Amino acid sequence: MKIIKFGAGWCKPCKRLQTVLDNMETPYPVELVDIEDQPEKAGEYGIRMVPTLMLVDNDGVEQRRLLGLKSQAEIQEWIDE
Repeated sequence: MKIIKFGAGWCKPCKRLQTVLDNMETPYPVELVDIEDQPEKAGEYGIRMVPTLMLVDNDGVEQRRLLGLKSQAEIQEWIDE
């Protein structure tokens, strides 16, 4: 399992979300995907807004996603579901 964070360099909420992620311990590695640098990956997962967090299994199959800027508590609750 891993978390994929979809964002963009111009996105201020994405930068704020990255700060939240940097200040918390997650049980899964976090992969960062800039939608402008990797549009094919964003398209593969149907990303329509940033920031988006997605939990995927080892085969890359989406388990769940979280849209928008969230607090550490909201992200932790989403991970623990």
